[in-house]
Amino acid sequence: MAMTSRSSHGSAGAQSDSDKLCHPSHPNPEQSSQKAEASHNQTERLALLFILILVLILSGGSRFEPFTVYLKHNINQHGSNSIRGTALDTSSSSSAPSKPKVCLDVQINDDIHVRYTPDADMESEQCLVYHEPSPYIDLIMKTVVGFPNHGKCNLIDGCKTALPYTPEERNYGNDWPPYGYTMVGYKRLENFRAAIEEVNRNQIPGAIMELGVWRGGSMIMAAAVSNDAQYPRNLWVVDAFETLPPGTYAGASDYLATTEQMVRDNFDFFHVLSDRVYFVKGMFQNTAPALKFNDDLGSIAVLRVDGNFYDSYQSSMYSLYAKVPVGGIVIFDDVFSHPDVLKFWLHFKQDQGITEKINRIDRHSAWFRKTRDVEIDMTRMRGPENRAS
Repeated sequence: MAMTSRSSHGSAGAQSDSDKLCHPSHPNPEQSSQKAEASHNQTERLALLFILILVLILSGGSRFEPFTVYLKHNINQHGSNSIRGTALDTSSSSSAPSKPKVCLDVQINDDIHVRYTPDADMESEQCLVYHEPSPYIDLIMKTVVGFPNHGKCNLIDGCKTALPYTPEERNYGNDWPPYGYTMVGYKRLENFRAAIEEVNRNQIPGAIMELGVWRGGSMIMAAAVSNDAQYPRNLWVVDAFETLPPGTYAGASDYLATTEQMVRDNFDFFHVLSDRVYFVKGMFQNTAPALKFNDDLGSIAVLRVDGNFYDSYQSSMYSLYAKVPVGGIVIFDDVFSHPDVLKFWLHFKQDQGITEKINRIDRHSAWFRKTRDVEIDMTRMRGPENRAS
């Protein structure tokens, strides 16, 4: 049975998303209260920045010096106000000059160096509008992917030792970070961040959900982005939260094992644990169908699935795709690196009349924007005997 638990941190009492959403284009009349809260949030973020810098320096010595210099340079150059927000341009002022939209680039094929920037006006379904992250969000992203920590997991001995590190592998999620909180790499985190900012900008209702979170790094960033943009959403952190069977993933079961408490502690370390964060423990085949009927969930603005297997994706999409509103974003973490996942997607499109096309992020992952509602026919779920190409 799926177990759902909600963080006890943060303010007491639950309100609906519609009650608590803060739309930048409609200012709250209680401006003085907002300014006080913003000042408090900025102070917290500054404190977290310096704590993280101190932890990095103490745990790694001089090898972190370039990173801390980079961070200090950004803060000095842009001022402390740059700590706030992720540069979302939601101003409705007619006096403000309009800025050209720049899309996040997409990958063309299996070669990570062959990338393309869509045209925001002509190729809207391929475009997630991109903004540079603030120094605070950039630090969170680099920390959760393990960028400052050199070395990569040695798969031969189950990650007991480290091999030489290359930034390109970490950037594209092609290694396992010894000290990171996510394996997705910086490019996929950029996509996730842009997706969250996109649904904020377009005021798409709903939660942010990831199925398959490992140590929680991607959702930690999602929480930081939501908080920093002052556009709070519920976050659903869904995982088995258990040790994998022996022999799985080249004997790295100890390295890959997590518990719910471990992930909660990681959220707490980054100061993003709140009563808006829901933890759901269990296998996707059990948790996804239960979430379909969970009254606390409502709609899902960004759905990120990292399941590795046909059954995991089938359970997730058949149960939860209807909860994604038109304009919502769906992200598949491993659709190109696991043949059975791509096979599921092709079957799902065929069986349910899905017309959306996926946009490649890197060698592994892809995303798409939902453009129309479809009624999911649950009778078309496929057993192993019906999955031939």
